[in-house]
Amino acid sequence: MDITPQWFALRVRSRCEKTVAVAARSKGFEDFLPLHRRRQLWSDRTKWVDVPLFPGYLFCRLNPEDRFSLLTIRGVMHIVGIGAIPAPVDEQEILAIRHAVHSDAQVEPWPFLEAGQPGPSFKRTISGS
Repeated sequence: MDITPQWFALRVRSRCEKTVAVAARSKGFEDFLPLHRRRQLWSDRTKWVDVPLFPGYLFCRLNPEDRFSLLTIRGVMHIVGIGAIPAPVDEQEILAIRHAVHSDAQVEPWPFLEAGQPGPSFKRTISGS
């Protein structure tokens, strides 16, 4: 029974995304860590740095049956899913993220919402006839 590997989102420890990506790659998994450039300001200098577009997450292509060796990587918390069942990410979503990251468009993370805070709303003007 040959199952085609699918993309999954991994929840990883904060600021461990790059380390986990390298470890996953060394175990033979295909990883995708979308990054964006941000100007970091320190007390003595500023510098452009590449930071994760989705902080705390990494995408990895795998067969769900092979997930144990991935889950043993230091920094991996769990595979995102519904209950205990990993939920695959559609290939088209991964391609769209890749396209956005490699385009000239400015991409950056969306700020987290607080509990009870409404999500983004887009006002639509309706003209009277």
